[in-house]
Amino acid sequence: MIRSPTWRAWRLSSLKTRYHRKPPATHIKSPAAAYLERAVHTRRGSPSAVLLDEFDQVITRRITQLRSRPIAPSQSLVSVIDQRPIRADRLLPLRVFDAWAHEQDIRAALARPGNLTSHAADVSWRIIANALPNLIAKIDV
Repeated sequence: MIRSPTWRAWRLSSLKTRYHRKPPATHIKSPAAAYLERAVHTRRGSPSAVLLDEFDQVITRRITQLRSRPIAPSQSLVSVIDQRPIRADRLLPLRVFDAWAHEQDIRAALARPGNLTSHAADVSWRIIANALPNLIAKIDV
């Protein structure tokens, strides 16, 4: 892969400050995307074993938190991305969808398809099915 001198300079300078720097990426179109990209960039280049260990720790910690303090569907939670309140019954299915979609990306990259009939897959397919009419309506034909 050929990388531009700009990318190389940015990468070298970012080795000292892995946080609060964003890569020169044209795919970042919003503040929310920039926020998410910082987390991706922080982990870029990390060994897969380290990433998997971090993922396992986060999932274990979050499951423990959720089981110790159940959340009512109507309870307001704060969105991590834009800090606005959102009902749990709207936010949590989106987080399930995010995790499942990323799992599918990883499975595709490893040529290991699967987990298409799990509870997370059901939640994800419902979100996709509910979003399709609005997405189709936005198509400029």
